[in-house]
Amino acid sequence: MPGEPHVFGRPYISPDRISYPRTIRHRRTLPTVHATFQEVTRVESEELRARLAEHAGRQGLIGAVLAVQHGDETTEAAYGVLDKEFGYPATIDSIFQIGSITKVWTATLIMQLADEGLLDLDTPVAHYLPGFRVTDEAASAAVTVRQLLSHVGGFDGDIFDDYGDGDDAVQRYVDALAGPARQLFPPGSQWSYCNSGCVVLGRIVSVLTGQTWEAAIRERIAAPLGMTYLATSPAEAIRHRVAMGHIEGPGGELVKAPIWGMPRSNAPAGATLTMAARNLLAFARMHQRLGLASDGTRVLSQESAPAMREPQAEVPGDGPLADHWGLGGSCSKPRAGSSSATTAARSGSPRCCAWCPSGTSRSCSSPTAAGSTSCTNSPGCWTSWPGPRCRRSRWARAIPPPTSRYGTRWSAR
Repeated sequence: MPGEPHVFGRPYISPDRISYPRTIRHRRTLPTVHATFQEVTRVESEELRARLAEHAGRQGLIGAVLAVQHGDETTEAAYGVLDKEFGYPATIDSIFQIGSITKVWTATLIMQLADEGLLDLDTPVAHYLPGFRVTDEAASAAVTVRQLLSHVGGFDGDIFDDYGDGDDAVQRYVDALAGPARQLFPPGSQWSYCNSGCVVLGRIVSVLTGQTWEAAIRERIAAPLGMTYLATSPAEAIRHRVAMGHIEGPGGELVKAPIWGMPRSNAPAGATLTMAARNLLAFARMHQRLGLASDGTRVLSQESAPAMREPQAEVPGDGPLADHWGLGGSCSKPRAGSSSATTAARSGSPRCCAWCPSGTSRSCSSPTAAGSTSCTNSPGCWTSWPGPRCRRSRWARAIPPPTSRYGTRWSAR
């Protein structure tokens, strides 16, 4: 999504070290602001509220909500306002967009379908979507579901075209990919953050369930987890206390963003899914409990939940996303012995993020972030992992990074 880092290419192998191709990221409207939340053991609500106010105020956040679960105890706190113009106070029931964490929800739906025997991760996408096409016909026929989950499909991921608000929005988006979705490299050969691939996964969910992606989210994830403060569209969001995004104005002050969310056609990649911090926490805890909801309801199989956190592809460079990508999200090794789960939301950008470590095992970083996290007032949530990074393996040959069709909007570092 705009604001997300995009990293391309295999490493360049020199005689004495590994040099990675340049990291390319979108320019952000606002500068990155780092807010580090201390690892939580057990805190009372007043203490948590004071900590949140201190950090949020220091970073200039308009509003924020924080939910922490330690063992069976959940603590929540709110700070500031949801909308600078009207001053609506943030409460623990306020809902925030979760942005690209949506990708892990879409991946969870895909893994549910695999659990039910309706889908095989290593089967080509074209088997489930016979009309699927990008610009490269051979790649269109070869790319697999697993490759889309792990962002190694190889085609252009920055396609945000609007196909309306109808139930066919995602279908129309996928049907049109043959035009704009250039193949940047062969499937499986390199990693590149891919929004459009996640929309294709959302279309597979619709075809195999006979539901819209939004209906599948509600029936297959939200309902079993007992979620009430959740919206899948702007029309649903306005029935709740919803956070508004803000950007930097001409004079440097924060002003309300001109749009609230991205088109419905991008929903499976992270356009409109909005919820209270406690709901995202429940989702993260479900993954931590190996697919079980708090009441014992089985949402995901005991095999699929940890499989989503297993590395599938290496992420080149030393960017903020961690060093590997799993089935739906980035993964990195957290600090040993940690058992807390944390969710944070803030209304500079109306995004919500969660950190859910699992002892010494690997932890998926797209139901990730707070606990030891960096959040900003601009779109996107950046993860700062507390644990050691995995040793990188050497790849066989160097391939230069391709150029995106949005290349003129990117800056290199």
